[in-house]
Amino acid sequence: MSEAHSIDLAPTLTAAAREEVLVVDDDPLVRRLLARALEEAGYIATAVGGSLAARRCLRHRRFALAVCDLNLPGESGLSLVQHIAAECPDTAILVVSGQRDLDTAAAAADRGASDYLIKPFGIEQLLITIDSALRRRAPHGAVDELRRVRLESVRSLVSAIDVRDGKTGRHSDRVSRYSGLIARTIGLDRQLTEQIEIGARLHDIGKIGVPDRILRKPGPLSPHERTIMQRHTEIGRSILAGSGDELLELAATIAWSHHERLDGDGYPRGLRGESIPQEARIVAVADVFDALTNDRPYRSAYSVDDAVEIFRSVRGSHLDSEMVDALLSACDGTVNIGLSDEHR
Repeated sequence: MSEAHSIDLAPTLTAAAREEVLVVDDDPLVRRLLARALEEAGYIATAVGGSLAARRCLRHRRFALAVCDLNLPGESGLSLVQHIAAECPDTAILVVSGQRDLDTAAAAADRGASDYLIKPFGIEQLLITIDSALRRRAPHGAVDELRRVRLESVRSLVSAIDVRDGKTGRHSDRVSRYSGLIARTIGLDRQLTEQIEIGARLHDIGKIGVPDRILRKPGPLSPHERTIMQRHTEIGRSILAGSGDELLELAATIAWSHHERLDGDGYPRGLRGESIPQEARIVAVADVFDALTNDRPYRSAYSVDDAVEIFRSVRGSHLDSEMVDALLSACDGTVNIGLSDEHR
């Protein structure tokens, strides 16, 4: 449970498969108790003490559910409920309050609350109510069952890719989260941001067609081996393109173009500047950002300071300046990041 205001951008495999819940309550003891109960029940809980911190978390993370107290410092709980309903329509909202009057409950429902739970309540009652709220989320867009199954299939596939590539942790999942963070920071709408996040998970899908002896080679690649490695962009496009599905077509563009460089020295097409699709420029920054501070088969991770220095040195030549600035600004130096001299 994260009883803090920092953003966790390096989720574990377990965390990636569980629902995330945001707890907003001004009472530290209540926050801890609720978060502990949620964690023990299998959720990922992030607890904050007010509306400002909640809004910050909601900008950077996607939550399945927000548990909101009405008695908050500053902005009222009802106002926060209204904000979540408008800006995060896929997030169910459970209001918890010591107020028992029907008018308050009706006001919460009018502003978008899924359920209303009166304090004090038992843990079993809380979990039953949360389960009910999650089940009643709108059956469209990001929350329908078909999409949920689809995403789990994607997670399984990219996990296999990461293991073959010899990477530790969940590289593709982290690149997805970084990409979403960049997209939100530069002001892309929610639907496109979500598509980019999903497409980013598949950026290296073409490595399925690269031999293990090259993927996991502990030293520099020969020119011939590098040519084979670079084919993963073309292979990825061939796997994903042609279905007519908007999401898969975007993912195909990302897989094809995320190794292009602003100066034209990238591959496979040598695109320059804004001729590189925006979604690919976003994922390129996220991919490099993650590569810099994570161990690779051919080198150890850089320190954060060295990684940031290298990252900034390729701003405007290799990587899109706007995207670099967006990620560094959003992370504000709090994220451990991970580029090789021959970023694969």
